[in-house]
Amino acid sequence: MENPKLPTGLSPALTLVKFVFDHAMEASHLTGKYWFRMAVRDAIYLAARSLRFEPDDFQSDYLSNWVGGDGRTYGEGFYEVACKWQNLSACHAFERWKGRKPFIFEGQRMFVGRYFRWQVDNEIRDCMCTSFSEDGSRFIAIFRDEDKHQRILRITRKKLQEAGRARKKSAH
Repeated sequence: MENPKLPTGLSPALTLVKFVFDHAMEASHLTGKYWFRMAVRDAIYLAARSLRFEPDDFQSDYLSNWVGGDGRTYGEGFYEVACKWQNLSACHAFERWKGRKPFIFEGQRMFVGRYFRWQVDNEIRDCMCTSFSEDGSRFIAIFRDEDKHQRILRITRKKLQEAGRARKKSAH
């Protein structure tokens, strides 16, 4: 079933964010910029968890100017929420805005802060995604070696696919 747009002509996600943006200052306790920003951020994160996005929603100033202000690598906090809650329309809209294809590992999207297990030098290590390359060709992850030194991994889609095939092969 196709999801129609609301009477506003906007997606449900953008309708909520616009409503909060337009009316948050009306509440007497939201008179400061900090509270206003928190209200808009909370609306965006609520939308990321539970509302439908249109592919071009991030072309709107209501989202593009605010998602980047989350204090974490320009919008990656929003993407983390959308990924964790498996809101695919939010993920797709964000990926389109960033011009970045998703990195899928073990059936889930990779996001900044995601922990995963990865084979390094014939050992399985607990790793964490820390960022994505500017060109979208790889993501950066860190882990600690046996001497507790932090090491950096640069993982491409090809490496993810190879690791996925190797895991499937070893499971059979």
